[in-house]
Amino acid sequence: MEKIGDMKFYTFEEVLDEQIGEEGTPERTLFEKEAKAKIDEYRLGEKLRKEREAQCITASQLAERVGVRRSQLTRLENGNGGSVSLLSKVCNALGIRLDVAMA
Repeated sequence: MEKIGDMKFYTFEEVLDEQIGEEGTPERTLFEKEAKAKIDEYRLGEKLRKEREAQCITASQLAERVGVRRSQLTRLENGNGGSVSLLSKVCNALGIRLDVAMA
């Protein structure tokens, strides 16, 4: 913690330690695992959206090709989940390859 005048400033790490638990605790490990999964979902959605836009396809057009509602596709592109089946259909509709690695 750093204090400037009457104000206290905390690092992100200090906030995590206080709110979630110190590094290495089960709570912190679970939090970090879930956060990483969400970041990965977001990045995947961004890549799909960029590929769709590079092909000059609207979300509505792609959703129609895939056979889902546009809202489902939008959730996937926003990193808010989606099934592997949906992901596979979207990749096929965009003509891109989906590689999955299990870690």
